[in-house]
Amino acid sequence: MRKYPLAIILILSLCLGCESGDEGRTLTLATYNMYLFFDGYEAGTEYSPFTASGGYTQSVYRKRVEATSEFLVRNFSGTDIILLQEVENSGVLKDILDAGLKNFGYFYYGVVSSTPFGVGYISKLEPKESAIHQAGDCRAILEMTFEADGEELVVFTLHAPSRLEGDSSDSRHEIFSLLSEAMERKAGSLRVALGDFNADLSSPEEGFAPDTDILSLTAPLVATGDRYFREGVYFSPVLDLDNPLGNGTYFYSGAWSFLDNILVSREAFDYSGWEYDSAAIVAPYEAKDSGGYPRKFDVTSSEGYSDHFALSLVLRYN
Repeated sequence: MRKYPLAIILILSLCLGCESGDEGRTLTLATYNMYLFFDGYEAGTEYSPFTASGGYTQSVYRKRVEATSEFLVRNFSGTDIILLQEVENSGVLKDILDAGLKNFGYFYYGVVSSTPFGVGYISKLEPKESAIHQAGDCRAILEMTFEADGEELVVFTLHAPSRLEGDSSDSRHEIFSLLSEAMERKAGSLRVALGDFNADLSSPEEGFAPDTDILSLTAPLVATGDRYFREGVYFSPVLDLDNPLGNGTYFYSGAWSFLDNILVSREAFDYSGWEYDSAAIVAPYEAKDSGGYPRKFDVTSSEGYSDHFALSLVLRYN
């Protein structure tokens, strides 16, 4: 496994420390697949129609940037850390912040962009440590460590290969194994993983399974909806039957699924420091089409946002 210092990729700006607060303060994180958010320059890795010949000009890109910045202001300005997928490079995030989002305290941002499916973040809090995890042809996993009210919070984000990319189960197994190993190395710290897993726990696979399925006996990444669990297993609000999230974050071929997910380590349930509070699908009206499904960006009309809804996680200080 290769592990690189993130300083060579991330662009950091002004210093903003995590403010300490009274008991009961909340910390909010979100994960959002931005849907092929390419910049306005062609590098040869763009997907159709996100090219000049397809109509994705600099003018269309600028409209998309401005509309996205306004959308994030309206719906995420209270979020402390936003994890993002399918962002081409850090220049895209800089443009979105410069379009107005940085006025709401987002001074830190960065993208790991070894493929067109870059993963990144924007944050009001400064990461005190950052790393990239990658092995072989596996897509990169971004890890960041934050300090909030004296407690260490380790955040991971990923974008696993899609089921639409042929037989990709082995590739997902590889990235899930890599994530599991990276999270286990931080045992003892509060850990959360947010991203596009491209795997729905209602249809378990060998790399990622709920603890109620026989595949969990060998799967490298195991999730549970129970709030009492052992190290090496992670709580997923998608499996929490007491507080169901809804139908899903992604709609394809007539069915909803939770390709996006959140995993939380057991330190969020130890009645000390930062504790799990809640999770929710973020699906405001402007993110939906007339049928209530995700309204993805359309190059021709320059309207829409993503083919995914976002997920949010709230931690509360105990």
